[in-house]
Amino acid sequence: MENIRISYLKSLAKDTLKRHRKFKFSLPDETGTEISYIPSKRQIFFPGQIGGLYFRYQMEKYKSTETHKLRKGTKNYFRIVRQNGKIVRIDCFVDEKCDNILLMYYEDNRRYAFPFLENGTICESYIQVQEYNDQNQVVSEYLILPRQVIYYAYWQSSEQIVQQHCIFYGPIIKDLEENTISGYYVLGNQLTYVETIRPASLAYPTIKLNSQ
Repeated sequence: MENIRISYLKSLAKDTLKRHRKFKFSLPDETGTEISYIPSKRQIFFPGQIGGLYFRYQMEKYKSTETHKLRKGTKNYFRIVRQNGKIVRIDCFVDEKCDNILLMYYEDNRRYAFPFLENGTICESYIQVQEYNDQNQVVSEYLILPRQVIYYAYWQSSEQIVQQHCIFYGPIIKDLEENTISGYYVLGNQLTYVETIRPASLAYPTIKLNSQ
C-alpha cells in the first residue's frame, strides 16, 4: 500500500489512455476460436477482470457461470471470444443489444481491454487492465477513465489468504489512505471475502471521485 502514490496512478492513467487512443480497431478473425457467455444479470461486472479474484468472487456471489450456450431469453450478458486459450474480444450486451466491444491487447505482463462501439469509435467506458506475475496470477488490476482510477492490488499473505486493497482516485482526492477499501480472500472451493477497512469517504451507497 505504501508504494502506491498518486503520481503513480496518474502515470498509469495517462499511459493507458494514450494506448487506447493509439490502438487500431480491428475485429479478430473468429475462425477456430472458442465462444462462451456469462450472463451479467444487470450486476456491475467488469469482464476485463476475468481471471482475477475480484471477478471470481462477484461471479460466485451472484451465482453466474460461464457457459458455451446462452439460455433463451437472456438479455444482459458477455460474449467472450478466446483464441488459443487467450481472450481476444468481449461483447457486452444490454437488453439484447451490443453496448460495447472490448478488444484485448497483450504486452509484457499486462492485458488491456479497450472499449469500442460497434462502428469502431472509442467508447467512453472503463479501460480494464490486468497485471500478472510469473505464475500467471493477477497481482494488480485497474479501471481507467479520463478523470478516474480504480486500482486493485493483491498479495498472498499465507497459503489460503490473499490480501486486497481497492484504491479509488479522482481529481478531488488528496489522500489515498482515506480512499482505500481493504480486505482479504479466503481461498477454497467457495471463495470468501472479508472486508476489514472501509473509510467513511467510501461509505455506501455513493462514492464521489470527480469534482462537481
